[in-house]
Amino acid sequence: MQRTLITNGTLIDPANGLEAAGAILIEENQITEVFVGAAPRVSDAQVIDATGLLVTPGFVDLHVAVREPGFEEDETIASAALAAVAGGFTS
Repeated sequence: MQRTLITNGTLIDPANGLEAAGAILIEENQITEVFVGAAPRVSDAQVIDATGLLVTPGFVDLHVAVREPGFEEDETIASAALAAVAGGFTS
């Protein structure tokens, strides 16, 4: 089972009114537990230290203007999608 523990980040979850230091456990690509405060030791987990970082749900861009068709030399749908993913945008 693939397990990842993101620790020491500032968790932000607007849907649940959460903004606190904590950790998230991900198992098989699903969030299985959210810990507010110190994270427990989890065996066999890849640990990602998010000190100084925000841990949030994926961002949504309500106004996207991709330069394709017509200005592919500036940006394509593929390059825009890769840039969005790198910045944490999911929709």
